[in-house]
Amino acid sequence: MTAAAFATPLSDIIVLVTRPRDSALSRVLRRAGARVFWQPAIHIEQDIPTPELDDALRRVDGFEWIVFTSVHGVSAFWRRARALQVDLETIGSAKFAAVGPATARAIRRNGARVHVTAAPHSAEGLLVQLAYRLAAGSTVLYPRAAGARPILADGLRRLGARITEAVAYETKPAALTELPAILKGGVDCVVFCSPSAVRAVLAHHALSARTAIACIGCTTADAVRAAGLRAEIVPPRATAAALARAVIERFSPGAAAPVANAHVGESVR
Repeated sequence: MTAAAFATPLSDIIVLVTRPRDSALSRVLRRAGARVFWQPAIHIEQDIPTPELDDALRRVDGFEWIVFTSVHGVSAFWRRARALQVDLETIGSAKFAAVGPATARAIRRNGARVHVTAAPHSAEGLLVQLAYRLAAGSTVLYPRAAGARPILADGLRRLGARITEAVAYETKPAALTELPAILKGGVDCVVFCSPSAVRAVLAHHALSARTAIACIGCTTADAVRAAGLRAEIVPPRATAAALARAVIERFSPGAAAPVANAHVGESVR
């Protein structure tokens, strides 16, 4: 094996990334030699009515904590705050909690301090971090996606928090116009970064048994398993960088052969 082969461990490997074109994840995979196809599986709709969020922002000084489980929630929150001309210094007086480092960076870019970053990067990890920081009766604002899993909200209530949930954005399936042709040509690895993306793709499209499935974290991997498939690649940390490294390691020389995915029928409904 030549040095050049080791420098590009994904040479001749075809990877489908279900995130937008030229994401950081895609760039790392391309540098490793992969042939990358992009097919965003979901799109984020922030231009929706947000009455709960608007009401919460008008009385934001009454919240001790504000918790975020996505970059999109951060973006929607500050977008509405500026539209409503909310005093940003008042917002900054709250304590902020983030599900992971990308979400934490988005909070800091808006001028707020992050007091808690979940480890592991999941709703469950965030609950563990908050369990010994929240006093009984603590007021918590949770800007979230429409239809978000209830795990965080329910867990905060069990901790004794007075939680206000506010829909800030909506996740919708994208038009997967290019996906049939990409899958027909053969794909070695499909990368998923959210349960919504998993459901959007697997609801209507079957994957080849030889296709390795990579997931950014356990929550996304759970969605793959719920569809009857195996998430072969799940990094120890739920970050794009860790996911890219895990894919590269899986296909590097000497890596174990892939385990075929069990798939019943032509699609998962």
